Amino acid sequence: MTFPLQLDVAGENNKKFTSLYFYTGCLTLLGPNGSGKTQLLRKIKKSINPLIGSKKIRYLSAGRMGMLEQYRSDFDGQHSIIRYDEAQFGSISDVTRRHQHETIHGDYQTLSVRADILIKVQERLRKLFFRNIFIEWDAGRLKVSFKRNDIDSQKYSSAREASGLIQLVAILAAIYDDEVGALLLDEPEVSLHPQLQSFLMKEIERYAGDIQQNKKLIILATHSTEFINISSSKDLCNIVFCYDPVIPPIQLNPSAGEFQSKKLNELISRIGQEHKLAFFSNRPLLVEGPSDAIICHGIEKKLDLFLEAAGVQIVPIIGKGEFPVVYKFFKMTGKEPIIITDADSFTDSMDVPLLFAEINQADVLAQNNGFSNLRDFIKDVYDDFCVLADSLQNSYKTLLESSIYWKNKNAEDDVTKIYRRAFFTLMFADSETSPLFSNSDVNTMRTRLDSLFSILNSVGCFILRKGTIETYYAHSIKEASYGKPIAAVEEVNFFNNKDTSFLISQYKDIVNCLQYASKTKEINEIEALKELLLATLAPILGSLKNDTTQSDVNSIIRSTIGEKGELFDIIIHVANKNKVSVNVNSKILEVDCFPFEIEKHENLVQVINTKLGLA
Repeated sequence: MTFPLQLDVAGENNKKFTSLYFYTGCLTLLGPNGSGKTQLLRKIKKSINPLIGSKKIRYLSAGRMGMLEQYRSDFDGQHSIIRYDEAQFGSISDVTRRHQHETIHGDYQTLSVRADILIKVQERLRKLFFRNIFIEWDAGRLKVSFKRNDIDSQKYSSAREASGLIQLVAILAAIYDDEVGALLLDEPEVSLHPQLQSFLMKEIERYAGDIQQNKKLIILATHSTEFINISSSKDLCNIVFCYDPVIPPIQLNPSAGEFQSKKLNELISRIGQEHKLAFFSNRPLLVEGPSDAIICHGIEKKLDLFLEAAGVQIVPIIGKGEFPVVYKFFKMTGKEPIIITDADSFTDSMDVPLLFAEINQADVLAQNNGFSNLRDFIKDVYDDFCVLADSLQNSYKTLLESSIYWKNKNAEDDVTKIYRRAFFTLMFADSETSPLFSNSDVNTMRTRLDSLFSILNSVGCFILRKGTIETYYAHSIKEASYGKPIAAVEEVNFFNNKDTSFLISQYKDIVNCLQYASKTKEINEIEALKELLLATLAPILGSLKNDTTQSDVNSIIRSTIGEKGELFDIIIHVANKNKVSVNVNSKILEVDCFPFEIEKHENLVQVINTKLGLA
């Protein structure tokens, strides 16, 4: 067997869905929930036979503990006594089908008939986890027991053992089983704490490889960073990025020109936890260092923006010089990176803004401003900004040298760049009394920059108009806190005690970025209540007459929204039979607009929107 191996994956009606490549013996499928990882595993199961010859395919589902749970829990709410000691892993007739089982039963059956595999598992349990395992047949049923060897312990049923250890034993048995040529693991991390995951990944790497050398092809679908081991660009090519069940996934090619980049290879060699977590996201949000990440997380929590639910992972970058390489790296994997960066990412060069010039949507917006594309728009504004800032340097020298950029400059810094940074941030200062604003050229440039940044924002590039993240602080001393994460923590503690209007005003650029990144509608339970109210109030109001009874109203509620009608008390007004009072029966719904009244002749939709605050 010679790597790479091409695997043609069949989809519906046996038509080719995609081709995947084994550059080593292991492939890892990554993607958020609903991205099609499990469906892809199923397709691989049906397609991988040509690569493994007469060997078996072993598929372990994410719910592989299912059959054992009847002995570990009150699985149907009818068993007050848990049947721990009745736990069993199938009958002796199941042995011949053990490789077809998609639960752990198949692997414990393997341990019952393969003494050599049992020895390998036993030895690891004894030395690493201080356990002994016993596999026994009892009246044709497979029983599994454990015993601790680090203390004086009796044998106990497998149903009393930690679920993580039970799963680990099964997966190890599948890994060591040399009858298996392809092992497909859906969420191998289930029930395993990080250290167990790390150990399992090492075993997977040891036994994944050439089938002719008694190894196997292993495919994982995971949500855990412990199953991502990257030390070189070649390792990246063993990852398959999934985004949608009906769209072929993305797998990188080791011969791609991007892998020739020295900067990219340096990044890969020191990839951190934040980068790994971003592998599972659709849109990584790249920020400048830990202080920016702390502030962004704080604002996200305060405003209930749910970035992770929107497929966003905040990734701090060490040094803005890495933005281009990290951005391009994530683009290669099919992601849509977002960047929030200091003002000097515009004043010093066009490198960061130009990253977004390849997005078609941006070109359309640039054309509305008289430019054929975003690239030309960026270059034109940038060049004119530099000319203007340099020409006014001496005129506003004292003002420019009062800025934080000047106060925090180093001896080796390029003074021209420092003046440009200071000029830029003063153009966007909150105070309109600055001498700069009496200059018409400055005002014109600010308007052009606003137009440009509006387009950049619409495609995911956010440049901090005030300078650095620290210049937005309302509590910490800006000059002293420059670049210090502890000051960011203090700032978060400060604005947590403020209302959201203050937050939105003070951190406007950052809030705009996070709102763009979240791209999720505000969670509003009242909107869901509105649909139910409209469904039941319309027939109720339409039926109101002088002889309508409360029983009639209750019948309408039950016939229109069924059991959900328990949510509402809709009561006919005693003095006015054309009016009802509406209240909600719940202590957990976050609504404070009840009770209210509505009359038969009123516009139902308009009243509901007004009463519920949705108008």
